[in-house]
Amino acid sequence: MKKFILFITVITAIAASGYGQVDSSSAKINNEYIRNQYLVKAKNKKIAAWVCLGGGFALAATGIIRSSTKYTEDVLTSIFIPKAEMNSYTSETILMLAGIAGMTASIPLFIASGNNKRQANLMITVQKTAEGLPITVTKNLTGLTLSVAL
Repeated sequence: MKKFILFITVITAIAASGYGQVDSSSAKINNEYIRNQYLVKAKNKKIAAWVCLGGGFALAATGIIRSSTKYTEDVLTSIFIPKAEMNSYTSETILMLAGIAGMTASIPLFIASGNNKRQANLMITVQKTAEGLPITVTKNLTGLTLSVAL
């Protein structure tokens, strides 16, 4: 009988003092809201990256095509008229450089999109724990939440 009373006392003491993490529905909703924000941000950055890549490719291709036609014209003109004036390639060069800059600008956007998507799946949040501790002890601890899509 003494063992049974001791057992009940220990179980009661553990249940009264041992508070685990409280998984409230508001915390789940807040985490889901933050996760959705990260996913929307990742999607928007990926769209911006594809626009930069496609626009840069179009500009660079236009510059290359225009410069190749001018070059062909210069070559044919120089064959028949030896001292003919050559074309200027300034606008084509500017188009090619703008296209290359646009394609280069898409790289950080793709990286940022991947980082946001990774953060949505692996969020660092502040979790309320240690409910039984005195007021002087901080109750907010940084925890790691891993969301696995099933």
